[in-house]
Amino acid sequence: MTHTATAALSRAAWEALLRRERTDRSAPAPLQAERARVRGHQGSFGVYLGYLTEHLECGRVDLGLALMQWHWLEGLLEEKRLPAEWFIATLELQNHRGVAVGDEGAALDKLLEGTPRRWLEAARDLRLAVRDTNAMRFAEADRRLAGWMGARGDAEHLDVLYGARLRSAAGQVYAFQGRAGLARFAFDAALSVFEGLPQDPQGDVLRTRIYRAIAVMDDPRVSDAEALEALEALLTPADKPRKLCPLVSQVVGDRASGAYLHHVVARYLVHRGGAAEQACYLRESASLTAERGHPHPWALISLYRALMLRGQGQTPPARALLEAAIDDLSREGQGPTLRLIALTLDGVLRRWGAGRRQFPDQELADLLREIPAASGSLQALSEPLAHASDLDLVRAVLPFNFR
Repeated sequence: MTHTATAALSRAAWEALLRRERTDRSAPAPLQAERARVRGHQGSFGVYLGYLTEHLECGRVDLGLALMQWHWLEGLLEEKRLPAEWFIATLELQNHRGVAVGDEGAALDKLLEGTPRRWLEAARDLRLAVRDTNAMRFAEADRRLAGWMGARGDAEHLDVLYGARLRSAAGQVYAFQGRAGLARFAFDAALSVFEGLPQDPQGDVLRTRIYRAIAVMDDPRVSDAEALEALEALLTPADKPRKLCPLVSQVVGDRASGAYLHHVVARYLVHRGGAAEQACYLRESASLTAERGHPHPWALISLYRALMLRGQGQTPPARALLEAAIDDLSREGQGPTLRLIALTLDGVLRRWGAGRRQFPDQELADLLREIPAASGSLQALSEPLAHASDLDLVRAVLPFNFR
């Protein structure tokens, strides 16, 4: 996104000031001075809000930084009429935190009454559908998105990009519901649009391909060979050799490619992979450390590494991985989805005789009050030893890309 000249700093300069405050709490003055300088400057708030939106949609979110950006912007809202874009960014941030409730949707409904900006309505419903899935309200998410499936993707009715994003979101909801065929159809429909656009600034193509690969590996009608082919197609261009072990080395060794590719590789290896492929992965990831402060998907990467290590009889390092991931997932302010993942990892440890939670039953009861639609998952988690394997427990509790 190109911003016109305003009183605002560049995104890089603004984020540098925020990072400096995060590491040196004694030096907040530059940020306070910048806020005072731009307060009331026409357009400045929109520029900074644009920076936050770009960050949240980049596919590699620094959640701590995003929270600082949001709180800093909140200080510029005095007596302003809140724009719809503010609520959409807030929804996006809350979704990254796994929050399942909030009143931003109602506020957006009021702001968008009679608005001709259909893309804002689409953006709202995308974020609210994610909130529904965070609360395991998959039928509600399905209903919310169903009305958009016949919408025309043109300038008059609906921005083409948002039309494809809505189809990708519908594919995710189908995958959460176990409707693998519909999920793949929706992902393919979205990709046919994304891949025809002149650029992909927010990573929609990669993100949707990842979702599709996960849906394929979860489809019981798909053979292991077909699932492997889908994964290899995700990781490398069609004209390049496709061998999983070298591709594992590439993904594990290149943090710039993002944790989500790494997650889908580790997920495949535990759900569908063989012993030789798992051994290759463990060799390549032996010195890898998870990125603290980025619990999703690093906690899931740690889970799958731990299950592979445990399968090779290496319980102490497997346990250490799960304990560190649980600590990262349990930071103050995390939403119920991340806390559910933490309890699932602890359930695996309990199966190993090493659970860390003092009162898991109370935590499960608290989550049931917050996300009652997750009752089936929480029931499965209440008796971790009743499952045939660690992976069976994980499958019973966490659907689609929550695992």
